Amino acid sequence: MRNFIGSFLFLFILINPLIYLEHNHIGALINNYFRETSVIEIQNVNDRLGVTIKEENMSLLEKDALTEVANNYITTLNQIGKKHSDYQSEDITPLCSKNCKKVRNGKVLFEGKSFFAAQLDVGKEWLGSWSIDVQEMLISPHNRSAVIHYKLATEKEDNLVVIAILHFDSNYLINEINEVHNKFEK
Repeated sequence: MRNFIGSFLFLFILINPLIYLEHNHIGALINNYFRETSVIEIQNVNDRLGVTIKEENMSLLEKDALTEVANNYITTLNQIGKKHSDYQSEDITPLCSKNCKKVRNGKVLFEGKSFFAAQLDVGKEWLGSWSIDVQEMLISPHNRSAVIHYKLATEKEDNLVVIAILHFDSNYLINEINEVHNKFEK
């Protein structure tokens, strides 16, 4: 019944955009219903009904999805970096789009997800085992990206501070990784 009333009120608003809501209860009823759904906002502007479509719920869903994918990326890297792990470097490729590109400190490391595993293998030879400690993660649904600041503790090299920007396609696959590495100062 509630959805029917909401649909009716929404159609009523669309059909009569110049409806006057001068201090009546219909305006309050409409405003309360849609405020609870967080889909649209009803405003009384110059005694005329104003409708604003809210995108907050969609952004929250998008943010949750991007957060999950970014966390999965870090978890997979952590598993690959362990000294004794069942994970292989190839386990990262399902998270990436076909034309995934990685840039580190301004230099393109690879273009194409088929090269990602090989780049991780080279990294493991250079660094030994590693672990990632996320310091901060910022998600931007509008840019479909995540910025991850983490400490990379390595077996063979100094610890590093990494800022990684992950860009995602519409399927939540990583299509670009842009990293900046620096030595961790204690």
